[in-house]
Amino acid sequence: MNQSREILNELGAGQLKQKLLSLPGKMEEQKQKIRQLREVSTDAEQARALREAMIVGEIVSETNPDTGKPAFSNDTARNTEKLRRLAVDAEYQRIAKEAKESEMAVNAAQDELDGLYNEFKAAQYVSQLIGAEVALVANVLLSNVMEPGGQLGQQGRGVTELKKAQAY
Repeated sequence: MNQSREILNELGAGQLKQKLLSLPGKMEEQKQKIRQLREVSTDAEQARALREAMIVGEIVSETNPDTGKPAFSNDTARNTEKLRRLAVDAEYQRIAKEAKESEMAVNAAQDELDGLYNEFKAAQYVSQLIGAEVALVANVLLSNVMEPGGQLGQQGRGVTELKKAQAY
């Protein structure tokens, strides 16, 4: 039994088991962080869109004082003026920067969550590999203690302990 524990320790089964047990909690924490960051990002994007709408409203309502007609009579002129005003409006620039930074924070948090998922998947594959290695070692040991007729030989009396270790 001690030998089987030593083999499992050499294979890193204990550390792997701890990782597999701890990663779901870390993933859940990261999901919560992403939800919070998305809320901040949505608020920032709404503030940006509101400021843009205010600027567009100013453009649309602006009239030529000489003619009383709209100052920007077609879509091209209105879009050009909108872009010009957005580029020079300090408040819009600040809000747009905050919106972009919050979006980037959401993306970084999502990348971190993806990394945790990948780490979990890799740990699962490694644990399957360790299980296969343990089974292979057990089969080799079992074949070494069996007599040709399928009966346990002198060394085979310890096989019961080995089978218990396989259940680990």
